[in-house]
Amino acid sequence: TGGGDFSAYGVSDAQGRFLIPNVQSGAMVVSAAMGLICQVQERELEVGAAGSSAQAGEFVFPDMGSVLLRIVDPAGQPIDVPNRYGGECPVRLTISGPGIDQVSLPAPPLGGVRVEGVPFGTYAAELRECSDLLGSGQIDVKDSNPSNFDIVIPILKGRVSYADGTPVSYGYVTLKQRDAQGAWHEVSSSLD
Repeated sequence: TGGGDFSAYGVSDAQGRFLIPNVQSGAMVVSAAMGLICQVQERELEVGAAGSSAQAGEFVFPDMGSVLLRIVDPAGQPIDVPNRYGGECPVRLTISGPGIDQVSLPAPPLGGVRVEGVPFGTYAAELRECSDLLGSGQIDVKDSNPSNFDIVIPILKGRVSYADGTPVSYGYVTLKQRDAQGAWHEVSSSLD
């Protein structure tokens, strides 16, 4: 714009409408972005004299789906993401698919997180802590109906008790597993 740099943003409402107040006169570029892979559309427009308004028009994106990213056990029940190394390494979810080489997200909370604006196609996900693979999943997004994108984590369940059957309510269960290089890793879990 003639008066120097100017930057502003707006967020679309449930009907897709947006309003950016107090724009300056002059040439500008308006960008609209949406979706998992952040599709962007831009257009140039001219705003007339101060006090006038301009229309950016409608930005039209292709139809897309929505998914509920969930971490589940093999039976499909939502579970908390295990933290086997006490926070030493963050648990990260990596997704790849159409238009996405890899996007890394924090692990979703118990019950999942809804992701809108997912282009149609097949997606794969891996959940990792440090370099260890905790679980994986795949989904085929074919239409705009919401679907569950489940990342399945194999689990080992059991119970610890005294000889009289009373549960041991506090303690740790440990498990050692070999990684791909043959090194043993100990995994701890508090009893609940």
